[in-house]
Amino acid sequence: MDNSIITALIASCSAFSGVVGGGISNYLVNRKIEMYKLTYQRREELFEELLIFKIQIRMVYEHYCKGIELDLEDKYWSENQKTMHPYLKMDHLISLYFQDLKKINDNLSSTVDNFIMLATNYDKSIDQQWKKSELESYYRTIRNDLFTLQTRISLMK
Repeated sequence: MDNSIITALIASCSAFSGVVGGGISNYLVNRKIEMYKLTYQRREELFEELLIFKIQIRMVYEHYCKGIELDLEDKYWSENQKTMHPYLKMDHLISLYFQDLKKINDNLSSTVDNFIMLATNYDKSIDQQWKKSELESYYRTIRNDLFTLQTRISLMK
């Protein structure tokens, strides 16, 4: 074979491998950056939904335990009119993007369910003082779980 043909083959192979190698490395770097952006965006979204839900659960607690009337025109309460309730959106975001928060979220979910069931139970045979103390206990647990979630989200990188 002629020396110039071998030189041309070596040059074309090295150019081809340079293009392919550069393309693969560029793809991997961009993928990592996009995943970081997506996670950061979802983390912000989760944090916002968590704050909205925190205010909503406080409003419900004050309504059932302190007799304060719910302001249905409140901007935080009007979040319930959206397609997805803030609590459900929190649950979905944690399930999809933040699996390490799942245990805290499951505990929160159970406590919220118990809180809502007791709060909406209008059975007159239940002692109202006991009901209020249980609701307060559930509310403290919910508040602590929300604080734990908030702290863990803030510490994420």
